[in-house]
Amino acid sequence: MSGMHWEARRRQGVINKANDTRVKWAEDAVNPPPQVSKKSQGFPNIPDLDDHLPQSPAILPQDQIADVEARKRFREQHLKDYRAKLPNRYNSLSYGQQW
Repeated sequence: MSGMHWEARRRQGVINKANDTRVKWAEDAVNPPPQVSKKSQGFPNIPDLDDHLPQSPAILPQDQIADVEARKRFREQHLKDYRAKLPNRYNSLSYGQQW
């Protein structure tokens, strides 16, 4: 019987949380919070670090490859290096009989 009580409390908590969220969104739509400027955020003498960081070059369309092409290249490399034969199979202790 107490299980139903806890389930009812859980459901009511979910309903209350959804209602609180709707009320908050409605308040934010009417009175939007003030926007804090991102630039130095109130500290006047701090330089903007974006000016000092290196800029990455733009990726040109001819340098981009499709996902299918990348998978194909990876598979070709894998098949080139793959060998099904286990090295040192019969004279190594790491490949002991397992049955």
